[in-house]
Amino acid sequence: MAGPLAPARTGRKLPGLERGIRFKGQFAILLLLASLAPAVAAARRPVDATHSRVLVDVSKSGFLSVFAHDHSIQAPIASGYVDSGQRAAVELRFETGNLRVLDPELPADTRQEIEQTMLGSKVLDASQFPEILFVSRSVAGKGPGGWRVVGELTLHGQTHPVTLDVAESGGVYEGSVEIRQTDFGIKPIQLARGTVKVKDVVLIHFEIRLQVPAQSNERKTSKIP
Repeated sequence: MAGPLAPARTGRKLPGLERGIRFKGQFAILLLLASLAPAVAAARRPVDATHSRVLVDVSKSGFLSVFAHDHSIQAPIASGYVDSGQRAAVELRFETGNLRVLDPELPADTRQEIEQTMLGSKVLDASQFPEILFVSRSVAGKGPGGWRVVGELTLHGQTHPVTLDVAESGGVYEGSVEIRQTDFGIKPIQLARGTVKVKDVVLIHFEIRLQVPAQSNERKTSKIP
């Protein structure tokens, strides 16, 4: 008589083997992500807000503008980053209420009055629009150490495209750009029955520095003989 029949092969893996293969696949993905994480962290660096500078120049026009003062406004950066990876990106955030009038030639009480007007409902309306935000949409090289950054600026509750030409030198990213107040729903202030006016176009200068990456634990550990 023929011996007992051999068990048929169904082609199905044993449950334990399936779990093992699935675990190995998940573990491999985790290793890949872990290996990419340092590269991502190195490409994206936070802005050094303390040592960066953004200034806004506001000029006057009109019949009596020769007797009026132009203004220089400091715009401290609240937060931001520069990503120099394959998908380069820039983001800068400002708190409207922190903008300050510099104008050292003016008395302190006059500067305070100008600031109150600037932050009030007639101009920036800081209580209604507490944040100013720039987010890049594309970054393209423009010669050695230069880039053209196309992005969107949100100011006074309105968002419009802005193009920045940026140059890097000694770790500092510099540039300037002009914007029109009326593009963002801001009506330039007029004084003395219109004989002194704030120009619609304002000029923004920026010098952006990035935080220095923290040293690795190996470098931080001192070797004591």
